[in-house]
Amino acid sequence: MESIALLSQKGGCAKTSLALNIATAAVAAGRRVAIVDCDKQGSSKRWQEDREGRPMPLLAHVGSDTITQKLPELVQRANASDIDLMIFDTPPTAEDCSAALSGLVDLILVPSQPRTLDVRAIRRTLELVQPAIADGRVHILLIVLLMPFYRNAFDLQADLEGLRIAAEE
Repeated sequence: MESIALLSQKGGCAKTSLALNIATAAVAAGRRVAIVDCDKQGSSKRWQEDREGRPMPLLAHVGSDTITQKLPELVQRANASDIDLMIFDTPPTAEDCSAALSGLVDLILVPSQPRTLDVRAIRRTLELVQPAIADGRVHILLIVLLMPFYRNAFDLQADLEGLRIAAEE
């Protein structure tokens, strides 16, 4: 089983949208997918309800204060099942959840809107997952969603400068 976590300490950066689009594409390609909605808001759960009657991934809505303790068991159950891909959609400012997932998943996607506050939140997310990156247990991909109204590419580059991951240095 492959596993992906969408992590960011910032809300509104498209974690849920990316998780749902990745899951939908994987289901369309014939994969057995499970989404774990770790956010109390439950956006993935509402999305699933709106898609009634269409092919979709399995969904576990576990947004709660005890999510960090539930994660290893969820991964273990998925490994024992016929799930091909498990996607974790996480809430913002969930430091314990982010740190725990970094040791359980194969890939971390860190989405960011191209705004200064969003880009600054990347640093904290990278700090939380740094031990797993340094050990080579997980790969990380930063996704910056460019929008036509962003100041300009040079400002974005300046905002991103200095974000280095120890494994790259």
